[in-house]
Amino acid sequence: MIKQAVCPQIAMKEFSSFRIRPYLTLRQRQCLRLLIEGKTTMQIALELGLSVRTVHEHLRRARLQLDCFSTLQAAVKADRIGLLHDPKLG
Repeated sequence: MIKQAVCPQIAMKEFSSFRIRPYLTLRQRQCLRLLIEGKTTMQIALELGLSVRTVHEHLRRARLQLDCFSTLQAAVKADRIGLLHDPKLG
């Protein structure tokens, strides 16, 4: 016997309560971690061996993925939800 579906309002409430961690690439997380440490985009680029434009792009994409208005806000948010606590980040 097939059970009847749960009330749609309850199902939506349960679904919306799940917290989905956004996916950030290793480079995006590295750039955010260095930004939190107070480095400029030029310093980040030199440390990671990237161009400044590439660092800006990594930070922009991370900001969009985290649904933030600024890269600093994205860095703080990523740190708070634990995305920057990875030994691979250096």
